Amino acid sequence: MSEWSTKKIEECAEILDHLRIPVNEEERSANPGTTPYFGANGIQGYINGWLFDEPLILMAEDGGYFEDFATRPIAYRISGKSWVNNHAHILRPKPNICFNYLFYSLEHKNITPFIKGGTRAKLNQKELREVEILVPTCKERQKNISLILQTVDKAIEQTEALIEKYSLVKAGMMHDLFTRGLTPDGKLRPPREEAPDLYTETPSGWFPKEWDHKKLKSLYKNPIRDFGSFSSTNLITFLKDGVPFIKSEMIKEEEVDWSSVSYISEKVHAMLSKSHVQKGQILFSKIGSALGKAVLYDGAAGVCNSNAAVAKIEVDQSVIEPQFLEVFLNSKFARKQFELMIVSLLPRINLGDIDKLLIQVPSPDEQKMICKRYNALKTKLLLEKDNLKKLQLQKSGLMHDLLTGQVHVKLNDPEAADV
Repeated sequence: MSEWSTKKIEECAEILDHLRIPVNEEERSANPGTTPYFGANGIQGYINGWLFDEPLILMAEDGGYFEDFATRPIAYRISGKSWVNNHAHILRPKPNICFNYLFYSLEHKNITPFIKGGTRAKLNQKELREVEILVPTCKERQKNISLILQTVDKAIEQTEALIEKYSLVKAGMMHDLFTRGLTPDGKLRPPREEAPDLYTETPSGWFPKEWDHKKLKSLYKNPIRDFGSFSSTNLITFLKDGVPFIKSEMIKEEEVDWSSVSYISEKVHAMLSKSHVQKGQILFSKIGSALGKAVLYDGAAGVCNSNAAVAKIEVDQSVIEPQFLEVFLNSKFARKQFELMIVSLLPRINLGDIDKLLIQVPSPDEQKMICKRYNALKTKLLLEKDNLKKLQLQKSGLMHDLLTGQVHVKLNDPEAADV
């Protein structure tokens, strides 16, 4: 490690905070322009004129993701004409420090010991100057390390672009599938503008004539389940292992977020028999941050339990495919109806209103075709999301190994010269 040394930020970079000029939104609106106006975590808007025209590293002063440093960046790079407000520190690397090496050293650094508390966590400039990083004494080695991390970053950016592309295609496809459906040969019906005789108007909009228009209640196999007597989780002791207990905030669009799951004992699970969750049920969040989101439980975690904020819908599968209903409940067509149902004082959707939800129901065969078409794109999207997680883990491991010198990087890579 003699080829490495520990340096403070003030030894690695000029701190240009004295050049910052905050401009409020009203003033920016009165002086519109195309120059990005940067704050703690990125672009806050645009403005006329500029303060800088060079590559710089910005690091949050307040409002940063200091506690979430492992998964969210606390520093980012900018270049070209820019304007920076007083919520971000401005760093210009010194001649002996590679720009990208300094950036990667700070991007996910744990600086919580340097943060001042109060109503808003803050990294004062005095403390910023004292933050230490490990630096190779040879700038060429700094460049080579940066090049490796930039390669992974490029792969991450390409994967994120694919995810965005598939997400947009998915949104467009959902609109087409739920307004035009599919003919027996698997093709979309012509749009209503081209073939108005194929469609009929309903309270929810125009849909194919062959489709039924039903209230959700009429599709149930069993009445929708609710457990008012167990609405408070304060009476439940949660464990590190046992029967999974699903809370409403764990319900994401078409998936359950198991990363935050809690557990209850088998004894408590047996007592809460009315709130059991089983394969084939659609879990619907009636309240909280996941309000209106639905997921078809695939049974992968076995029999679970849930709180009263989660409604469980069991449908007659001879009439409607559970997945078709899951996708419909997460669509904008259902969302519009939910917005009229939400109780404003405490945002929630009551069971009686869920019963009245209007569903467009194609024939069973058409539902299956729609689900198959939807799943093909969903699989691609999930694959890219899985790839993204793997790349992010790879980058995290590389940053730990490369920025601490645990993995030796050679100096004879000519590609590093331009990093």
